Amino acid sequence: MTHPVPAILQLRVAETQPLNPLIRMIRLCAVDGGVLPGFDAGAHLRVQVELPDGQTDWRHYSLINLSPDPGACAAPSAYTIAVRREDEGRGGSRYMHERVQAGQLLSVEAPKNEFPLHG
Repeated sequence: MTHPVPAILQLRVAETQPLNPLIRMIRLCAVDGGVLPGFDAGAHLRVQVELPDGQTDWRHYSLINLSPDPGACAAPSAYTIAVRREDEGRGGSRYMHERVQAGQLLSVEAPKNEFPLHG
């Protein structure tokens, strides 16, 4: 029996690390350690962020797959995103770089793929 995917997932930040001064890698896992909804190449997540004025908004981040296993995207144990810092933006990327920490919960929409990549 297939279970419906919730519209909003509460995911725990498992790891966050700078890849260079502008790019931060963030790995997200299910709170219960379970399997996450699968995704295809080109998919993205919408993540709720807090802006400098205290308001919340949503930002899109492309999913990346670092596993050599071709089936790793079908039933992932984690999602990995890379966030480019944009100091001139509205504040979403600054939030992801400066405030997001391991252990924190984030509200995330399940993966969407509005521009699928085909080989």
